[in-house]
Amino acid sequence: ASDPNYTMTYSAGTLTIESRLLVVTAINKGKVYDGQALPYNDFEVIYTGFVNGDGPQQLSGSLSFGAASTAINGGVYPIEPSGLSNPNYDLLYVNGQLTINKAPLLVVADEQSRCEGQPNPVFTYTITGFVNGETAAVLDVLPVGNTTATINSSPGLYLITFSGGTDNNYIVYYTDAYLNVTANPIVFAGNDATICATGVYTLADANVVGSDSFIWTTSGDGLFDNDHALHPTYTPGSND
Repeated sequence: ASDPNYTMTYSAGTLTIESRLLVVTAINKGKVYDGQALPYNDFEVIYTGFVNGDGPQQLSGSLSFGAASTAINGGVYPIEPSGLSNPNYDLLYVNGQLTINKAPLLVVADEQSRCEGQPNPVFTYTITGFVNGETAAVLDVLPVGNTTATINSSPGLYLITFSGGTDNNYIVYYTDAYLNVTANPIVFAGNDATICATGVYTLADANVVGSDSFIWTTSGDGLFDNDHALHPTYTPGSND
């Protein structure tokens, strides 16, 4: 610019282009415990603030997600994005949340039986649902079986329940079973009898009630021809 009445003097100024705010927000994630960390490619972020057609390709570096990227056990972990840069953007990171839920386990009680007047057997169970090759050895507290039946309980069916199993990575569900307390078998060998020393005796009047399986024994040294038969023949020994 010029004017005959003025002498022009120019002074340089400064143009300041400030970096633009770019918000990088981690998306919340959830999974069921499987003994594995969440794959890197499953983490996601949302970018807010790009202008003039810019996108993630204008950013240098690579995203990392903090402790959540290596989390395995059940719990809640912050997803902490970081690692990107661009001189034109002032990056603000917003954390997300990774929730690892407990995996389900099913404890199935085994059916049991005993005769009345006998102590309860050891209650057993099977477990399904373990992941990554794990077994019951990883549980913090093992399930415990219980029943209302005592040594004095009458014959009948009594519920077997399990409870108490806990673990940070598993939630435990239960299926009950029954303890069958049966009446003691009644065994009748027959009436007293006298035979000759060289004779044999058949338990023709023998009877067993309340059992499908039995075995005959003797206080002497003779032999039964079939100690599992209902009516065996007994041959006395020298000490009978």
